Amino acid sequence: MTKRLLYSLCTLVVAFGVFFLVNVKASAASCYDYDIDAALEYAQDNWDSGVGLCAEYASKCLNAGGVEVSSTRVCTLYDELLDNDYGKLYKLKLTNGRNGSVKLSENSGKVAKGDPIFYYCNSCGSFEHVVICNGVNGKGYVQDYAHNNAHNGFKQTYTYPHCGTENWTLYSIRMHNSETLFGAKTSVQAPKIESTSNLEKGVYLKWNAIDGASFYNVYRKVPGGSWYYLKSVKTNSYLDTTAQNGKEYTYTVRASENKVLSQYYAGTTVKFLSQVNFKGVSNSTTGVYISWNENTNADGYYIYRQVNNGKWEWYTSVKNSKITGYTDKNVISGNTYRYRIRAFSGSTLSGYDANGIISTFLDTVKINYVLNCNEGIKVNWNTVKGATEYRVYRKIAYEKNWKYVDTVSTNEFIDSNVTGGVYYRYTVRAVNNGYLGYYDTAGVLVKCLFTPEVKTITSSSKGLMLEWGNVDGALNYYVYRKVEGDKNWKFIANVKDGTTYTDTDVKDGVTYIYTVKAMCGHRMSAYNKDGFKSKFECSSL
Repeated sequence: MTKRLLYSLCTLVVAFGVFFLVNVKASAASCYDYDIDAALEYAQDNWDSGVGLCAEYASKCLNAGGVEVSSTRVCTLYDELLDNDYGKLYKLKLTNGRNGSVKLSENSGKVAKGDPIFYYCNSCGSFEHVVICNGVNGKGYVQDYAHNNAHNGFKQTYTYPHCGTENWTLYSIRMHNSETLFGAKTSVQAPKIESTSNLEKGVYLKWNAIDGASFYNVYRKVPGGSWYYLKSVKTNSYLDTTAQNGKEYTYTVRASENKVLSQYYAGTTVKFLSQVNFKGVSNSTTGVYISWNENTNADGYYIYRQVNNGKWEWYTSVKNSKITGYTDKNVISGNTYRYRIRAFSGSTLSGYDANGIISTFLDTVKINYVLNCNEGIKVNWNTVKGATEYRVYRKIAYEKNWKYVDTVSTNEFIDSNVTGGVYYRYTVRAVNNGYLGYYDTAGVLVKCLFTPEVKTITSSSKGLMLEWGNVDGALNYYVYRKVEGDKNWKFIANVKDGTTYTDTDVKDGVTYIYTVKAMCGHRMSAYNKDGFKSKFECSSL
């Protein structure tokens, strides 16, 4: 029984929020019209007749509706319906647990009036009961006709213990033919559209292949309009590239064998939503920002995400078609994220770009310090996880636009191409294979002050007199001194006027080392770490 069940079950394929049903068995049934009203009328008149068992009763209900079956056992009725491709099999979800009922909202498209519902006993491992669906009650629960079982069409379909502790599992066979066939009846079977989907270039249709058909005619109409011939194709699929975004179309197909056309069904209605294309992707201070073009005929957008080449998953919904951007804040520096997007209108989905859009998220670089050094201006920052290199940018004072300076693999950079006395701002971006992290838009400001060079140190009657070169942008100078052999510098003077200083606190025969810093407020230059030596010798004066 298990083998037969697995062989007959439809395979459910989930593709980014769209569900496609693929029948495992080839179609074998001839065309038929299932008169649901006639089937239910028989069910109403005979549910308490006492004649036969549940399978015989269900078979006669189906016979009354024009379906040719003759089984008197549940399992053979189940097999007979599937072998003749009278419908598609679905496992029904139960509300309120395994002892619950069937709610239509949780089984959308899986069961309708006139469909047989089969009870599979998990203990016995076989089908033991069958009822006929009679639609839903006011609470949205499926109700049924069950022969000789006090179900007169208005009781809820429910499960109950059968053999020991195990309960029923319920399956429906969703009858194919809920539409009337049109056109003159011929020996050629009428194909029925099995699935539709919106792709990048139009509406894609697929129908069951008909043995002996040499080609198929595809037709389309708009609401209230007449059928319009589109094209003849030899395959059992067609892509309508003339569909317009936001418009609703009904499609049908006729098979042709030796120039004899089949009948045709009332058709399948589809709303075409054009594919949404991404505009761009970038890293922000809070995450990965993606943007796309608006689809004015959509209700909103579904976003799907893949992390580091992992599994694609639905990620979030944007329930306003005018919103065309989203920041993914659930990201980690160094991870790569790929996104896909689909417009939706009700249950209708647009096509999607299979490649999507991709970015490696990198945290925003935080600059630790920017200061003057002997070689120019030194910029130092924190390392960012996932970064393989860093791009340094600079602008003068309050200019609007950043200018690229250099790319380095370490977290430090010395800018030697600077001009003394000029204010510069610096910012840095982390990089990984061309993907850029965000950056500090304000940057860090520094004034370029070159290191003063001491020109002369001469002895005088007052002490040792230092003279150094003027530094552009400096407002004053700090003078430092140490005795030869000492390690630490000692601040000795703040020179606010000129570029000379006389150190009067000196001793004869002692060698002193001096260095100078250029100052501008709290900003300062670097200093000569070796300093400049001179011995004070008053005997030579």
